Amino acid sequence: MLGYLKKWIRNTLGFSRTETNGFLILLPLVIVFILAVPVYQWWRGTRPVDYTYERELLDSLTSSWTYTTKDSTVLEPTLFSFDPNTASLDDLLTLGFPGNIAQRIVNYRSKGGKFLNSNDLKRIYGIDSAHVNILLPYIRIASKEVAAKNEIPQRTKEAKTTERFDINTADTIQLKKVYGIGSVLATRIVKYRDKLGGFVEINQLYEVYGLDSLVVSRAEEMFYVVDNSMVHKLNLNTADEKELSDHPYITYQMARSILTFRFQHGKFSSIDDLTQIKTITPTQLAKIKPYLTL
Repeated sequence: MLGYLKKWIRNTLGFSRTETNGFLILLPLVIVFILAVPVYQWWRGTRPVDYTYERELLDSLTSSWTYTTKDSTVLEPTLFSFDPNTASLDDLLTLGFPGNIAQRIVNYRSKGGKFLNSNDLKRIYGIDSAHVNILLPYIRIASKEVAAKNEIPQRTKEAKTTERFDINTADTIQLKKVYGIGSVLATRIVKYRDKLGGFVEINQLYEVYGLDSLVVSRAEEMFYVVDNSMVHKLNLNTADEKELSDHPYITYQMARSILTFRFQHGKFSSIDDLTQIKTITPTQLAKIKPYLTL
């Protein structure tokens, strides 16, 4: 049999007797070399893996992490009744507003701006609407401001009736119907909407870079959210670190903490399980919750 094989190799490949012998020795070595890696990987894959050491290491690392807030002027919030039209800068900081937002509110008032109802506070550029929602029961605005607010919508409705659109389906042409929104801002709104997965409330327009409070106020009169349950949601039990951190409301640090928790404790049984992760604040959870699913 071996002699026949040698003869066939010499006739087919034109090898000499010495070359044929060398080829027969080299061929098995090449086959072994090619198959060594996949066979080893298959063998490793069939062995049980003990993650005890890794779990202990992750626990020790998690306990040693320290976290700092982005804005060092944010104080531990103390809730009390206040009027946003008269509250001092110190009062706003005590209520938990970041220093730059508190100063922006004061600047807005100094230029003649007025808060006519509780939700007007959300029109301040960059403000956290979830934080404002927590403060709503504590906002007390003078009655004369409320009366002024009641008169404004009536005059607006009498003066002009505009067609309204769903902000989650509006295209750039419809967005540009708002005075102050051009091609650049319209495209920016659409890109931010796509990155979010859709708007769950119209006040999220304040988060779009370049939109000032006056323009957003006009947009609120023309656009609305039809059904916020139709937004694209991230699956907490399958999303990887990149998918999570790509969302505007989820930082890289939050994404890493979510994956660490999932690795240590298994799949999430409820979105509220995120409250067990100390690095995610209630305000952050309130913002990302509409965009999560199991």
